[in-house]
Order: sequence, then structure tokens, then C-alpha cells
Amino acid sequence: MLLSVTLEQELAVWSRIRTEAHMGDTIEVQGGKQGKFIRLKEKKFTVIMDDTAYDYPVMAFARVVEKAKRDQDAWKKLATGDLFVIFDGQRSGIYEFRELRQSRGRAVIIGIDPVSRTRTSIAPELFAGKIEEFRKS
Repeated sequence: MLLSVTLEQELAVWSRIRTEAHMGDTIEVQGGKQGKFIRLKEKKFTVIMDDTAYDYPVMAFARVVEKAKRDQDAWKKLATGDLFVIFDGQRSGIYEFRELRQSRGRAVIIGIDPVSRTRTSIAPELFAGKIEEFRKS
């Protein structure tokens, strides 16, 4: 049976995911399966279940089961060479920590993209956690 979904319905669920689900939260998809939410794309979202990443259409989202525990100052404890994840609500990225700096009166994280080896200034509010934290979940 093919279900007909309007654009308005799909946008409503997309908006709900964007406001309710954050990286690392445990979510449930239609059918009762649970996993760790990673990111939201235009028409799909990514969930890790049993150490495998799956893309689901936005209409498969059911609910957030458990919010991830976050240490708001964890970025201050980074050591040189630590790999960490940033997340802006839709996109995520991995960086290697270099240093903390002051820029225009506020702290910024200086990270190196491990692929392109470019230096980037990153706002601390984008910090999602160290790679080790995601391996545990």
C-alpha cells in the first residue's frame, strides 16, 4: 500500500525533528526501532543502530525517547590532537583540536579538518562532543 504524503505534512515532521531531536539523542522510528540521532538532511535523517548508520525518510520519525546528557563546558577540556564533532542542527563535521583562542572578545575553538588539513575557527556552541563519546553510545 502506497501512502500519500503532502509536502505540508512532510515539512511539519521535518520541523518537529529539527526542534526536538539533537545529536546523540535516542529516538524511535516507525516500527519501534530505536537508535542515536545523528543529523537531519532535506528529506531524510541519519540514525545509528547497532553500530551502523541508517538514513530514514523524515516521515519515519516517531519520537525522542531520551535526551543525551551534555556537559556544556566539555569543549574547555579538549587536549591537542583530540578528535571532536561539531553540529549546527543539520550538518555535522569532525575536527582535530589545536587550541582555544579569544576572537573579538569571545572564546573560539581552533580545529583542523582531518581531510583537507585546513584550520578553522569554531564557535563553542557548535561543539557536540569528543569522538570517544559517540563510540560509547
